[in-house]
Amino acid sequence: MISSIVGSLDINLTQQAIEIGIAAVILEFNLSIRISRINKWRMGCYNKLVFFLLIKKRREKLPLPIDM
Repeated sequence: MISSIVGSLDINLTQQAIEIGIAAVILEFNLSIRISRINKWRMGCYNKLVFFLLIKKRREKLPLPIDM
């Protein structure tokens, strides 16, 4: 009788551990997706800033037309 109680507790704990592991994997997956979206957004902002600065630099180097 005691061994059956211990066995059922062991199975129950194993099942809970598996459920917790699955939940942790799902949470980590969602977090990694969110982090990759934030990194894409940051890289997009960085690329726009670099593009803007390059255009600004190029405009400074070009001579202005006299008949403006």
